[in-house]
Amino acid sequence: MSRAIDYDGWGTMIKTWNIKGKIHIQLDEPLNAKNQVAFLKAVETHPQGEQVSLHMDLVPYIDSSGLASLLQLRDHAHGFHNVILCNPSERVLHTLRVSNFHRLYTIQQSPKTAQSTATAASVQPMLNGGHNAL
Repeated sequence: MSRAIDYDGWGTMIKTWNIKGKIHIQLDEPLNAKNQVAFLKAVETHPQGEQVSLHMDLVPYIDSSGLASLLQLRDHAHGFHNVILCNPSERVLHTLRVSNFHRLYTIQQSPKTAQSTATAASVQPMLNGGHNAL
């Protein structure tokens, strides 16, 4: 059963569901300071230590508050191995790489997302005069 709840009273809707002891959280807006409290309240409604899949396909960007939220999510899940970041956009992936978070979390891309990410990565060097921005 899934539920979309306004966890902060400001219209930040976060969808959560639990399938066989695995928590799923879906965001449809940036993971930033504006919705950090709502995100953490959504996380805290689930038992600690369970595996968490954070569905990020609709997250346009993540800022430093969002990165802090990911660390708090890790603590709630009792380790990086229990957190899966699903389908982050190229912009979010870039932020994860720059901050070295891509080394800390499991990142899963669906075939469609992986293809668009690979295309964006192959175009990026051409836009930077042959030099990769990372």
